[in-house]
Amino acid sequence: MPLRTARAALFVVPPLELLLLVVLAAGVPLPAPMPVAAEVAAATVLTLELLVARRLFRAGRRGGAGRRAALSATVAHLVPPLVRRRTSASVITSSSSPARQPGRGHPSADVGEAPTA
Repeated sequence: MPLRTARAALFVVPPLELLLLVVLAAGVPLPAPMPVAAEVAAATVLTLELLVARRLFRAGRRGGAGRRAALSATVAHLVPPLVRRRTSASVITSSSSPARQPGRGHPSADVGEAPTA
């Protein structure tokens, strides 16, 4: 049950935070308690997620798993598979890009460098 509540809150609160940000950026005046309530909601969701993660991690450890295995199982249980796949693919893509070499980047970045043969 706490996992469902944590996931539901995680799907509801960030879009509301984004909406609040857009409204504030547009210059719309808000009642004073509104931003405070949004921050309290965000802090509550974070706390709830941490509590659920702690319970899952401890259950894994009590089940005989090592720290790394328990942490991996906790992440696998908390983060939906689609998000895990997209995140791991973007991490692999960004970390596997080669270092910038002279003459291979943007032309303005090579100003003042000697041409290589």
